[in-house]
Amino acid sequence: MLQNVRETPLAASLKEKVTRKVPKDLEGLQVYLSRDLWVRNHNWSPEQEWNTFQKNKTESHLAPLEVQRWVFGSVDQNTLLSEISGQQPSLDPEQTAAEPESKPEQPVPEQTAKSDSRAPDKQQKPEIWSFNAFQDFFSDQNKHRSKLSENQRSDKLVALQELSTWDNLAGWNAAILWATISPATAIEALPVLEKVALDQTDASPNKSGNDPGKPDRTAVSEAMQHAALNAISLVLSQADAIPLETRTKLSQRLQRPDLSVEQRSELYLALARFMSPASIPSLDRSLEISEQSAIAPKELRRAALQACILHGHWFHSEQSQPNHPDGIHTFNPEEWPANIMQVRWDTDAEMRWNFGYWAALIHLSDAETILISQLRDADRTVQTKAIEHLGLIRSETALQVLKEYAARPAENLRVVAAKGLSSWGPMHLIPLKNDTSSAVRLEVAWGLGKTPTAESALHLRSLINDRSSQVQSTVIQAISDWPDDLAVPLLLDGIQEGIYKTRRQSILQLVDRTGLGGSISIEAS
Repeated sequence: MLQNVRETPLAASLKEKVTRKVPKDLEGLQVYLSRDLWVRNHNWSPEQEWNTFQKNKTESHLAPLEVQRWVFGSVDQNTLLSEISGQQPSLDPEQTAAEPESKPEQPVPEQTAKSDSRAPDKQQKPEIWSFNAFQDFFSDQNKHRSKLSENQRSDKLVALQELSTWDNLAGWNAAILWATISPATAIEALPVLEKVALDQTDASPNKSGNDPGKPDRTAVSEAMQHAALNAISLVLSQADAIPLETRTKLSQRLQRPDLSVEQRSELYLALARFMSPASIPSLDRSLEISEQSAIAPKELRRAALQACILHGHWFHSEQSQPNHPDGIHTFNPEEWPANIMQVRWDTDAEMRWNFGYWAALIHLSDAETILISQLRDADRTVQTKAIEHLGLIRSETALQVLKEYAARPAENLRVVAAKGLSSWGPMHLIPLKNDTSSAVRLEVAWGLGKTPTAESALHLRSLINDRSSQVQSTVIQAISDWPDDLAVPLLLDGIQEGIYKTRRQSILQLVDRTGLGGSISIEAS
């Protein structure tokens, strides 16, 4: 009966879907990423993020994983993936998509999460992989500069880009990671990121347009959605033109009344990288303090103010305004929530000191007055933060206040004064390099490291053999981005004068800079 029926060839797309396999060189990475292991980095800060992306913009490096707001993996590098779940992912991408697995958001301890992990296939011999597998995939963590060659960097990024074309958990994770560490190149990943961040919540098996023959969509955790949202924000912040549709989707999401505090907080931060806080829906209501309306939850209020700080870094820091005279941007009230000045008197101490930081960051005309008044705040943290933030105010009054606190008997006050003085250049730190407190000398080392000059190198040389091992180590870390002609002599001094740990750090950085191996003794002489 069927003898005369012509054989109908499979459609090209269907044939590709059936036969498509993960390339051998990507199988390991595909297994790494076939888990929902996103966690929030509680050490993340807007300042560190901004400084990192500014540096990477000019040097064409991948953004380090440890500065990201959302990271893939676990901070506990001694924990194995096999200890978390006995169920192992298949190397078949279609099977991975059909077997959903979701993990709740896990808090990260006071250390940055580094990376992800790999689990063996059921038919493979179990292997031991720690959660820094993804970090190791991209760079050698023992290197201070951690710079892959351009070809190596390109190969690693291409691996993520290729894997991101798979419509499964591994592909989605690859797209998020690609956009997170190299957002300037990831504009084409936006559809995948939007699907994870915005569409997964609304997905249902009966939704129009879904193929009834396909399995249900893989469920993802709220943490993974937040990571995708963060990735979208980074991509848009680096884009030449922001797609209006994507921007509208993000803004409209904030108008939904059923959003959780966490989701609304992440949206505030995501939008602040490319939108003024005044134009972010509901952000002003989160800052409102009035007897007529209920006060927003503390976490949401803090996120709203942090969004203002994040926007300040991306649009008001000196590096973000190369064409503006003196690097100062005029304060525009229409850019900020109309009620932001209320935060100055907030009952939450963290809100108060962050308000002072915001005022100094955007060069508010009253910033100096605000910070000096915070020196008398009832909360000790607000007081010490005000001293540190005075370093952002370029005025003689602020400088004199910092010098006064640098001479105080209390060690903690001298430490924060040294942090503030680091913005004024080496000459104001030199008097503190012989301070009796190692914590103060450590801040001096960091501060001198911010200015790669012969003068800074001269004074850092005296700290190479400091009696505190932490100070010695800080000197080596502080010069990791210095030019070779200034850094190499200090590294040679570290090899000769430092303790064992300092000598080892110096050798590793020297080898990383020169690319030369050989044997250099680090034993005690």
